[in-house]
Amino acid sequence: MDIVLVGPGWLGAPLATSLAARLSAERVAPAGLPDPVAGRGRVWTLRRTPGPPPAGCHGLVGDLAEPAGVPAVREALRTQGVHRVAQVIVAVAPSRARGDDYGIYPAVAAGARRLAAALGARQLIWISSTGVYGEHDGRVVTEATPLPDDRDARVDALLSAEAIILASEADGIQPVVLRPAGLYGPGRDPAPRFRTGTGSLDRWCNFSWRDDVIAAVEHLRDHPPVRPATFNCTDDTPIEAWRIVEALTGSRPDPGASGEGDGSGGRSNQRVSSAALKATGWAPAVPSIFDGLERLGHALPGRTAAESGPPMAPPAPTAMPTGAPYGPNTPRIRRFLQRMAGLGGGDAATVVAHYATACAAPPWSDAERELAAAIEGSGRGPLRDAVAGPLLQLVRTPSAPGAPTAPEDPLASLDPIAEPALAAVLALLVAELLPADHLATLYGPFEPIIPRQTLDSPAR
Repeated sequence: MDIVLVGPGWLGAPLATSLAARLSAERVAPAGLPDPVAGRGRVWTLRRTPGPPPAGCHGLVGDLAEPAGVPAVREALRTQGVHRVAQVIVAVAPSRARGDDYGIYPAVAAGARRLAAALGARQLIWISSTGVYGEHDGRVVTEATPLPDDRDARVDALLSAEAIILASEADGIQPVVLRPAGLYGPGRDPAPRFRTGTGSLDRWCNFSWRDDVIAAVEHLRDHPPVRPATFNCTDDTPIEAWRIVEALTGSRPDPGASGEGDGSGGRSNQRVSSAALKATGWAPAVPSIFDGLERLGHALPGRTAAESGPPMAPPAPTAMPTGAPYGPNTPRIRRFLQRMAGLGGGDAATVVAHYATACAAPPWSDAERELAAAIEGSGRGPLRDAVAGPLLQLVRTPSAPGAPTAPEDPLASLDPIAEPALAAVLALLVAELLPADHLATLYGPFEPIIPRQTLDSPAR
């Protein structure tokens, strides 16, 4: 079935071409013969001004921010025999040439939601930004990180747009918000602004290779979340700015060159975690800014020193998990999160019902006490905190439009499966330290649906 992509720009155009190639491949039967429905899977790109569409795509002209935009686009598609589409994907940004302000984000989001509903789309994907977090102290941020109250016009517009997209669940649509950071790739090279070695060199930077974001969209198209979801989409390797300077120049910059002080001054200084997206089975092909710079043709004489050298200043209090972020049981936990994210409503209800019975019995309280002792006694408190963010993101339900971003009771925004899921994943975190009966008790609600023994193998 067809796809509508809104905003075929630097990111949207290659995304549209990649989707068109995938649809073309999907139209070919296994024997190599044309499928009877060949021709039904097309990508339609929507832009505000006339211009050639990306390779393999079909062009539309229209403005979803205008009241007449949705009816006009729907009519244009109808004349081409398109009455329904599978997805609407949006990758827009304000145009300086057209005098756009940040209000374009919620305006287009509202139009995209109406268009998706009018065309019977089953999924609506909105590409946003990790700029919504706005942290300046170097902390780790996940999708569960509280959002700022004192936000600027851009962040306010981005969050308003996200809320509109997530509310499309009420229309029977599966909404997904993807938050890249520091987008770069062919035609957008970050090296020149780092090579000079000026600016806030002690701040943390986050990056997203363009093709990895494209792959994330395609992954979420193929494996749509059961619930409305927001995912960070970065290479998951935050890096201090001075390390990029050293990699490019072969010389460690003078800490005194950090002329902009502590990294505040409007620039974010945060370490973005993409663990939740990775838990669904996606992984970046370009795992660090160093790999990306080399793909762009840059020699990195100082890469080895930059990757291994000591910090320029004492590290921030919150440590970023590296390697195996959930300790020795990371593979099991990732497989559990991935399979839990794909549970249907019936399976989820079975888990919740089992948990309601189990947690009321004395063995549950005993197992919880043993679990807490095992986590603290093994020093795995930071691992517990690292896995909690991705888990809570997977089980968070969307806020109603206009609702506060941080309710008084944070648990009110969680799906009923949250409590049994947290018990199960923490039990997996210290599985080798728990008595067998306590491990079986805590994981029990999931055992009929996701047997624990299957977590030791990638195969379902």
